Amino acid sequence: MRRTIKVIFSIVLILILAVGVSMSLAFNKSGYTLEEPSFKALDRIIVAEKTGGTAAFTEKEVNSLLAAVYKSPEEIGNIIIKTPQFKFNDDKLTVGIPGVYKGVSVVVWSTGSIEYDEDNIIYNPTNFKVGKFPIPKAVILNGVKSNKAHGLEVRNEKIYINKDIVPVDISSVVLDNSILTLKIDKFDPSKLFNNNEIKNQLEALKNKLNDLRKKALSSEEKKQIEELLNRLQQGIKNPSQNILNEISNGLKDISKNIKSTEGKKQAEDIASDIDKTIENDKAEQEQKEQQEKINLLTKARGQLSGALNNTGSEEGNKIISLMIQTLNKLIANPSYNYSNDAAVVKGIYSGLGQNQKDALINAIMTNTDTTVLIQIANIFNLL
Repeated sequence: MRRTIKVIFSIVLILILAVGVSMSLAFNKSGYTLEEPSFKALDRIIVAEKTGGTAAFTEKEVNSLLAAVYKSPEEIGNIIIKTPQFKFNDDKLTVGIPGVYKGVSVVVWSTGSIEYDEDNIIYNPTNFKVGKFPIPKAVILNGVKSNKAHGLEVRNEKIYINKDIVPVDISSVVLDNSILTLKIDKFDPSKLFNNNEIKNQLEALKNKLNDLRKKALSSEEKKQIEELLNRLQQGIKNPSQNILNEISNGLKDISKNIKSTEGKKQAEDIASDIDKTIENDKAEQEQKEQQEKINLLTKARGQLSGALNNTGSEEGNKIISLMIQTLNKLIANPSYNYSNDAAVVKGIYSGLGQNQKDALINAIMTNTDTTVLIQIANIFNLL
């Protein structure tokens, strides 16, 4: 989503400055306000991802989360992008993206609606403006199209944002009655596996199943194998390790009733090969996940160290120190049960005054990036 905002803002601003419009219209910032940063809305996303479910947000909650995520301005050449803002009006969305160009502040606006399909979140824009100056929609969409940014595509005057670039698995996005509701699928570890590798494995498996189908099997057995082939073909379009499990289990069931000795052995051998592949893939993925977890924890430890002695209170500094100690334990043993450590941190935090809490959170947010903030929120539940 960050990439989408950067692309649209930079295209709109460069175009508007290139044609030389009225500065009083282009640099009008009316309508833009900044909410206090808060990660409270993130809790609902985390809960929904753990179990599978929906998370609903008001306009204020979304903007508070945006203020926390986009706490630091980002530069694209000589353009500085600041915190975006969403406005809800029943089922219509207005997005404001503020920025600074050569020392002059400007807000890029767009109003439209949100749709979705199996693979994309779809933004259907009605208009684009810089300040109060309208920009032709076709000009912006053509600019986005020619930019060829990863995960962005323009089709039928709509901007398609591939769900793969969104950090959670969102199956639907609905804006209705000024409430944004996300349907979030339960986290599926099998989706972390290399889909291209699984696709190649399924292609090879298809040839083996076709060969098995040609054996002297009964019509019922051939029908069952054809059903597996159809399921496998669907899996090739959307590969995951679950498909391999389904094919393996299906073959084991079929092999129990195959009367041909050769056909029975071939079905069992194919199922056995699939199981070995699954185990090898699982072991490699677990090793990769553990290393990635250690890398993130190490990054979090380094960034939190920057907040140490900058919280404005002795108790705040103690909390940062305890957090770092917990991260050290997790780096040494990623399976370490940190629940007691988190409870101690939470207990000290609860005893802080509101000003002390604000100073602590500000010190953490100032020194950490979004991925580390989410990790800290998961472990210590402070934000």
